[in-house]
Amino acid sequence: MSLRILLANADTTAAVTERCAAAARTAAADPAAVAVKVTEAARDLLCGGADALILGGAALAGMGERIQAEVPVPLVDGIAAAVRLAEALAPLGLKKPAAGSYAAPKGRASVGLAVPLAALLGG
Repeated sequence: MSLRILLANADTTAAVTERCAAAARTAAADPAAVAVKVTEAARDLLCGGADALILGGAALAGMGERIQAEVPVPLVDGIAAAVRLAEALAPLGLKKPAAGSYAAPKGRASVGLAVPLAALLGG
């Protein structure tokens, strides 16, 4: 199965992004309304040829299970996928990065943390 990133139609992408962002802001207050908005956005993306959709952000965690029956392609829960990735990487014992975007920021003091945690975060 291929995963296509749909950027060809900027108007549709912007509209879907706006709808999903609004849905994320109101997810806790009205999950049923959010489910409707996300389902509509998913259908719009399907018209563009999507083979799978990633629901990103904590506000949409669990939404895929709720609406999967109404969307004919896989809905990937971004939070669940990130947790599973972290679980898969942890046993590898990878070295802590000293450079690049995953390296701890330098020159940034931690305030109010326990000494061992501050030392760990300080690099």
